[in-house]
Amino acid sequence: MAHLIANVNIASDTFNGWVTKTNFLLNSLSTEIVTANNEANGSLTTGNGFVIGILGANTICVPSALRGGNVQSSNTLNITSATIASGNLTVNSSATFVHITPSATFNVYTSNSYTNATNITLTGNTITVPANTVTFNANTITVDGANINSNLIIRTDLSVYVVSNTDIGTNISSAQTVFTFPKASFSSGKITAQSKKGTNTQINEIILAHDTTTNVAQLTVYGSVYVPTTANIGVYSVSTNATHILLGFTQTQVSSAVKLVANLIK
Repeated sequence: MAHLIANVNIASDTFNGWVTKTNFLLNSLSTEIVTANNEANGSLTTGNGFVIGILGANTICVPSALRGGNVQSSNTLNITSATIASGNLTVNSSATFVHITPSATFNVYTSNSYTNATNITLTGNTITVPANTVTFNANTITVDGANINSNLIIRTDLSVYVVSNTDIGTNISSAQTVFTFPKASFSSGKITAQSKKGTNTQINEIILAHDTTTNVAQLTVYGSVYVPTTANIGVYSVSTNATHILLGFTQTQVSSAVKLVANLIK
């Protein structure tokens, strides 16, 4: 904190005035002026401060928070130079990032985050976004090797579902439901379905559609391949209930496995 203290005038100041000014300076040095020493935790000063100009240091330690604004109120923190995050970067509120090249994990938590950059380079192995929706406002997104652990929605009109039924039970006399989707959400779809029993494999292409007025669904099964050629693991069929389309599979042997990729269109 800056104080305006006149120099001691040896011609007019009294001894008491000299002592008063000296004590004031010593008190300010002890409680207000930021100093440095060789102690492990540095020289401690308690209070608020503000520098009009540029403040520099080799390393700045911020135990609680780094913020923009002024002493009285917080505002946007502007970082005007290139920034290298050599440790983990955690975002707990809305943030905008431009030209990000972090060397560690980039985690986004609890709120919105926008990446308005031409190129985003992740030199670590993982970008983790624990949220339901991630929006990329860009013309092109290139992904080299991607693991998608849930459903994929493309332009809201096409949804891709991956379903795995490792054991559909012991019933071989009637169709067992292996996949369903809501009638109100999708009108048709194309499904690639793989069924297995032991070392036998069967794969089929299925196209289906339904009429929301009459609640009738139809399918066509084509492109069927059997390995070995005598393998016949089961037959697909379709039915409806009040709310859903049900894809069924009547297996020829108990405990068959069915995996499928469904491309559903609104």
